[in-house]
Amino acid sequence: MSDFPMNEKELTKKRKRCPEKWKSNIRKRKRDQGEEYISSRNRIMPPKSIKILKDCTNCIYKCSTIITNDEQKQVFNDYYSLDKLAKKSLLLQIVNYVSLQEKGKVKIVKIQRKRRPFGIYLKLKNEKFKFAKHSSFQLLM
Repeated sequence: MSDFPMNEKELTKKRKRCPEKWKSNIRKRKRDQGEEYISSRNRIMPPKSIKILKDCTNCIYKCSTIITNDEQKQVFNDYYSLDKLAKKSLLLQIVNYVSLQEKGKVKIVKIQRKRRPFGIYLKLKNEKFKFAKHSSFQLLM
């Protein structure tokens, strides 16, 4: 018979896993935060940076006059400080699908899922402003 009772756990020398230190998880975290990271193919990916909005003087929304560069930096920093789920919910909040009747078309047409018209509204200075697609995605991405 053995000297030790059978119901006690035996001590093992195996390491405990630490997912916070895994390369793949570090890569995902840095990419979500917009920081510089090393890709799975060992390429150094540059950090996300603010892209200057195009001159929207001819645009009907006047995007470049609504938001200043400082406000653009603030929106960019706020977006990348969020976690993954908060980013998704923010994008769902700012993208609103427009019905055909709002666009002034009386004829009801079956719209394909990928071709649904949508508007992008950002809340700045406690007001909602509509932005053009190209400028709003430049602002966040």
